[in-house]
Amino acid sequence: MGSAIQAIPGMSGVVSRPPAIGRVFFVDTSGLDTNNGIDPGTPFLTIEHAIGECEDDRNDYIYVLDCWDADDYPITIDKSRI
Repeated sequence: MGSAIQAIPGMSGVVSRPPAIGRVFFVDTSGLDTNNGIDPGTPFLTIEHAIGECEDDRNDYIYVLDCWDADDYPITIDKSRI
């Protein structure tokens, strides 16, 4: 019987797996930054707040459900793997 895990030459004992999915946050023009942001029915209002709730290297996702007409401004993402 074969194994689904294959050895990689020079990498004995190392197993590769896909990164885990972190938390998912939602942003919408009808949201509030006091919401929990974890459900489309209770989204955050701002992308900045959603970024603040994310953690480094955790593969968190932010879904923007609606767009609004506003001046463009820079969004700083100071965390990795969001």
